[in-house]
Amino acid sequence: AKTIVLLTMQPPQASNKERIPDFIMKFLLSKDVDDLEFIFRLHPNDENGLNYCKERLRVINPSLYSIDVGSVNLYDLMKVATHHITAYSSCCYEASLFNIPTLLYGDESKEIYKEDIDNKVFAWTNSNIDDLTNWLYSDIQSILNPSKPYIDNNHLDTYK
Repeated sequence: AKTIVLLTMQPPQASNKERIPDFIMKFLLSKDVDDLEFIFRLHPNDENGLNYCKERLRVINPSLYSIDVGSVNLYDLMKVATHHITAYSSCCYEASLFNIPTLLYGDESKEIYKEDIDNKVFAWTNSNIDDLTNWLYSDIQSILNPSKPYIDNNHLDTYK
C-alpha cells in the first residue's frame, strides 16, 4: 500500500516560481517517507524542466521519486497514483475521474478553482507542509465530496 503522489508541474509564471514548490522539498527532506514515491511530471511545453528537476531534486533520496518527461501516458500514471498535487493544472479534473484526490496550492489555484475547493472537490493549501502531511495521511475520500463530477457518465446511454 505504497503512497504514490503524482505532481503535475507547470513552467514558472505569476507567483508560481518553482515547478517543485518548497513545501514539497521540505516534506521530502524532513519526513520518514519510505512508503511514499513522488512522480514529478513535466509540463509538455517546459523546455528546461528536466534540467531544473535534476538540479532541484539532487538533495532528495532518488528512491523517493521519478521524473516523467511526458514519455508515459498521463492516464497510465493516474492508474498507479494514489494522490495528485498541482499548482493549477486542469489535470485535477482528470485525476477526479480516476478517484484520485488532488491537493492544489498557491494563489492562482485558489482563485481558478474556488468553487471546487469550497465544495470540497479539491483540497487546497497555502504551501504548508502540515497541510500536505495531513492530506497525505488522512482518509481523503471521506473528506472530499466530488458532488459535481467533471464528466457526467449518466448521459452516455443516449449515444448507444
